[in-house]
Amino acid sequence: MNSIDIKVSCYTTHLLIKYAKLHNLLDITQGLSISKEILENANEWINPLIWTELASNLETALGNEPGILTKVASEILENEINAFLPFFLKIAPLPLILKYTPSFTRRYSNRNLNVHANIIKNGEFDIFFQPIIPEYYSTQMCDFNKGWTFSTFKKKGLINLKITELCCSPRGNGRECQYKMQWTPEPSIINKIKSFFFFRFKDQQAIVQHMDEAHRNLQTQYKEILNLRDFYSHIMHNMGEAVIWLDKDGKITFANDAFNLLVQTKPEETTNTKFRSFLSNHGSMADFLEMTICCRRSPGIPITRELGIVVKEGVERIGQTNCIWIPSDTRAPGFLITIRDITEAKKIERQLFMAEDRYRALYENSPAIIVALNYKGYFIYANPAMVEQCGYTEEELKTMHFGQLVAPEAEFDVDRLLKNLLTGQTRLQEVHFKTKSGEWKCTAFNTYPIFDSDKKMAGVAGIGVDITETKRLNEQLIKAQRMELLGQLAGGLAHDFNNLLTSISGYSQFIQMQAGEDKIKKYAETIAVAGNRASDLVKNLLAFSRGEVG
Repeated sequence: MNSIDIKVSCYTTHLLIKYAKLHNLLDITQGLSISKEILENANEWINPLIWTELASNLETALGNEPGILTKVASEILENEINAFLPFFLKIAPLPLILKYTPSFTRRYSNRNLNVHANIIKNGEFDIFFQPIIPEYYSTQMCDFNKGWTFSTFKKKGLINLKITELCCSPRGNGRECQYKMQWTPEPSIINKIKSFFFFRFKDQQAIVQHMDEAHRNLQTQYKEILNLRDFYSHIMHNMGEAVIWLDKDGKITFANDAFNLLVQTKPEETTNTKFRSFLSNHGSMADFLEMTICCRRSPGIPITRELGIVVKEGVERIGQTNCIWIPSDTRAPGFLITIRDITEAKKIERQLFMAEDRYRALYENSPAIIVALNYKGYFIYANPAMVEQCGYTEEELKTMHFGQLVAPEAEFDVDRLLKNLLTGQTRLQEVHFKTKSGEWKCTAFNTYPIFDSDKKMAGVAGIGVDITETKRLNEQLIKAQRMELLGQLAGGLAHDFNNLLTSISGYSQFIQMQAGEDKIKKYAETIAVAGNRASDLVKNLLAFSRGEVG
């Protein structure tokens, strides 16, 4: 045969390309010296070397796993072959299938192959693939034909089928590839009839005994089923959670006692009632509709919502509702719903939230400084008042030690403070700290311990008030009081000095009038001038004592 006639059908290349696309692999036709349109045309024929190159690209895309094309061929045959071939394989005798396999292979698949089979016995035959030109038959073709052959005879319905590779032409440089097919043969119709009649008439007493034993086993199983039913029924009707079964339209077909107690109805009033009629508001109805839609999309996966359930008196209860869509082949599918009454828990939760919200509001809106330090002295939290006072953000403070803010000469020490708190020696402390802008602040701090979940001291918390302005005003008051006392003292001294100066001035004038010598008069004038100057100073002291500006 001319090598030009040795070709491979594009039917398999079409299937390989389709397989690669379905598994989101890279384009396996890249680099081939033939158009993609020909490769995807099932009626075309191509050179075997091109087919091998295409199959090699697929192997690479799948990670070059050994024997991967065998799995690919099996999967393709399972998914891509139309219904006629399985039907033909089911009804056609095995010898007939093996007889037409060679001509079918040469005509529709690979013109480079001679295929023949050798039936050894019922349950075993050997099949041979002999390439006409061995260099045109690759390991990829060998693996692909192996998987294709196995899946073909598996569709025949052979029981426990397995394939064993005895030799490989491209791998062993032999003339052919040989596979052994083995399976568990079914007994012939005649043998089946013989076995039936042999069992039927061999021992009538044994048959009766067998039937009695089977009847007793059925009775035992029936009692066990009844006991199991009673057991689960007892659990269902005595459990605390409400359990109901809805059909696909949302009608209640079963409800346990807990549900009837929850909605305060009788069982006959509940059955065949729409479940949504027990929902308290449109919000709960919308949530329930969304639950049913999601459950239908994901069978067997529970979805939980909190729904408002209305009881007979119109009182609303809150139910934590779990819904599952359960499909079934033996009974009508439906929704399994369990409801746990969490009304009281939600009330407590709201109360806790309100209490927490109040404390949070006090903490965040308090004008007092509130901080917490761990046992090493690093900030755990700081309220907005502290952030405003020091100029650092809370995130910045959480990376800082409290000692970084406190004045170096301050007495504040975290270790000593924790030790004092352990012994119960709490006290109010005056702490000077430096702000981010460099300004010094003075704060009166009251400290108390904080504990972890094991009731061990985890650190210290403090509430402080900024007394910087108070301290400044207090110092001004003290200064003013000192000045007032000084003025009072100056006033008293001024009056006493004024009395003395009056006498000095009077006698100096008297001396001037009585003195005969000029020298004595001059001395008296000097005394008078000094007295006048002293009098002016006394007047200034009197003005200072009265608070006059001068």
